Amino acid sequence: MLHLDAAVTGIWTLSEAGDILELQASAGICTRMDAVHGRVPTGKLNIGMIVREWKPLLINNVLNDPRISGEDWGKTEGLVGFAGYPLFVGNRTIGVLVMLSRKSISAGTHEALSSAADLIAQGTKP
Repeated sequence: MLHLDAAVTGIWTLSEAGDILELQASAGICTRMDAVHGRVPTGKLNIGMIVREWKPLLINNVLNDPRISGEDWGKTEGLVGFAGYPLFVGNRTIGVLVMLSRKSISAGTHEALSSAADLIAQGTKP
């Protein structure tokens, strides 16, 4: 987190039914997510859309992006960047890695997080 200037990071995994993302780990300014972000239906919020679309999401204007929820909290914490990555094992998505930052997320950080997502997915039981 420190090397990537993260304010918050989180890892969600899919429920057995494959319809809910469940928060497994978080670190940073908020380590306990509320009910809205602790269990996210696939296809809902930005976190659930990452699973639905099978592709990363990078936003460097969090406060003005309609896909981001918790705008008041984001403004209070000075959040700017959001990066989310699907966790793939084989041809299945098993979860999501997310990072929020107080500054724009650079291309180098984006690449590092993408690599980290691949490693985390391999170490996560589907």
